[in-house]
Amino acid sequence: MRLSGCLLYTGLALAVARECSAEAAQKEGQPDTKEYLYQLKVTRPAMLVSGLTPEEKEILSQHIAYLDKLGRNGTVILYGRTQNSDESAFGMVIFTATSDEDAQRVMASDPGVNRGLMVGKLYPYKIAFIRSSRGTTSSTTGPAQR
Repeated sequence: MRLSGCLLYTGLALAVARECSAEAAQKEGQPDTKEYLYQLKVTRPAMLVSGLTPEEKEILSQHIAYLDKLGRNGTVILYGRTQNSDESAFGMVIFTATSDEDAQRVMASDPGVNRGLMVGKLYPYKIAFIRSSRGTTSSTTGPAQR
């Protein structure tokens, strides 16, 4: 009976090791990513009070489409803006990239930035905690990593 118990545990350990090894091999082909945040400030703060010009509306539409596309492909984690209309208002984009250079390209390719509607400032970032849409919580530093 002891031998069969040992064989069962050994078999279970081998199965777990094989699964972990398969997961590691699957991930080897995927580049490691880091999280980044870029903060956005509008270049014409009066637009937050008086409204957008037709050109600003077009650029804002392109900016949102760009971020939505990156959200669908898994690059953007979240984006949004503060709801105040004074000079302290800002937006932010939290996303993943494979390198600092790649992160810079993501921000520089944002139509809101490259067409001059907004100025972006890039920061390395790490999400430490995130609430799921179901109201449960998750720490990205503990066992419940994304």
